[in-house]
Amino acid sequence: MCRIAKGIKIYPVVKSLLKTTGIVLANGGGNPELNRLQENVLEYKIVVYDGLRCDSILFECQVEPLNALICFLMKSTKTIT
Repeated sequence: MCRIAKGIKIYPVVKSLLKTTGIVLANGGGNPELNRLQENVLEYKIVVYDGLRCDSILFECQVEPLNALICFLMKSTKTIT
């Protein structure tokens, strides 16, 4: 299955989660949005890496996940605030 088709399938779930958490990503997001998201998905642990370097973590919530990790790869020179 192509990447776009997978995105279409999760869109309703993501939209619902953003509505539930009150997160608005119109202008991007940062640590406050990630913290709010983590508070609502405690069964997962959110980690944001700087590109593909596993030793360069930009954001990591301090929770023990029940299921798995949610990892984001950032390719940017901007700092998450």
